[in-house]
Amino acid sequence: RALVALDRIDLARASFGDEESLTDLRAEIAKASGADTRRWRRIDQGDLQSQWDAGPGFEKGADAISARTEFPSTCASKLALPDRYGFEAHVSILDPSEENGMFGIVFGANANAMQIVVVMANRSVQLAELEGNSLRPIKPIGRVKQGGPLELVIGIEVSPKSVEFFIDGKSVAKRPYKPDELLGDVGLMVQGGEGQFRNLRVRY
Repeated sequence: RALVALDRIDLARASFGDEESLTDLRAEIAKASGADTRRWRRIDQGDLQSQWDAGPGFEKGADAISARTEFPSTCASKLALPDRYGFEAHVSILDPSEENGMFGIVFGANANAMQIVVVMANRSVQLAELEGNSLRPIKPIGRVKQGGPLELVIGIEVSPKSVEFFIDGKSVAKRPYKPDELLGDVGLMVQGGEGQFRNLRVRY
């Protein structure tokens, strides 16, 4: 019954707009029932030129999108997403610079700024905002275990006013954002070494 109700609310939102009363009702039913009509979709990694806005260094490999660069570079998906979505990427890091290595995902990427979740060379996972060439750290949310490969799955669940963050499938933080901070694309980021990105997918 919950799935039927959520489907009908989604139809109403598509027909009449994303009114706050419908959004709140959907969230209430989903939370009470644990039901979710959204599904995971793979992001096309085939043609970077047509599917992505790829910055310097990014290229398509046999099974991953990768980049090696000393300066900040991003690769933004051209996929249009709704205001509620999930995004996930398996990030592997090679030869990170101890001084400025950062590797991860971006969201809310637009002409003015972007929000980022990055793994640093010291294995800490950080939230930050990149505005032009200015990086504003926000908070640490985790750490990759010592002794193993420098890789992890970074995930986010975005809603109109907040974002929940996941490391290897586990929720580690939730933070409020202004709506205009979340307007924009999702994508990938590399600085100071080589980053490889696999199993890119979105849920909506």
